[in-house]
Amino acid sequence: MTLQRKAIRKAIVQGLMGRTFAGTNVGDGAPENFRPSVEGPAALYVHALSDVATTSGRADSGRIYSRDLELAVAVWIEEETTGQRREDLMDDLCGQVEILVEAMLPNLPHVRVETAEDSEEVGGNPSKSGLERVEIGFDNQGRALLASARVVFLVTYETQVDPSTVAEIVPLDGATVRWDFPFPDGVIEARDEIATGGG
Repeated sequence: MTLQRKAIRKAIVQGLMGRTFAGTNVGDGAPENFRPSVEGPAALYVHALSDVATTSGRADSGRIYSRDLELAVAVWIEEETTGQRREDLMDDLCGQVEILVEAMLPNLPHVRVETAEDSEEVGGNPSKSGLERVEIGFDNQGRALLASARVVFLVTYETQVDPSTVAEIVPLDGATVRWDFPFPDGVIEARDEIATGGG
């Protein structure tokens, strides 16, 4: 079951778009290996690192999975940015990502996943979600990328599998994100409708 994971990733992309020093250079998916440069001073890439599920419920009545998703925001700095400016830009951008994603986490359980047949919330426990670590100059297939960092978050969510249905590929048609920005007060300040174009 990947619809919820896809919706969470797209919601984070939408929430970061145009709100950091990377501007609109926010990609959905892992960055290309050893990309030499980016358009503008920096770029962000949102992608999953791992997704660990624990089960509850009986096998004959449908399984409910509580899932711990390691979600990464890769930070890339343009290769000609050097020295202290590069380090400052990377630290500032990582800080912006931390603040923005932390503010999004309480809203993610309420992201509504929409398919042609159904619509449901992602669910989960936002109190178990949060920043895990920041990797700086992380190693990518044996090569250190000096002008890069990766901000990794733990996001908890839920999925349910009904054994009476046959597994099939279901496209995510869209998602609705409602943002209650900090400090959360129950008032929805913004709303995003995410159309995926069938992918």
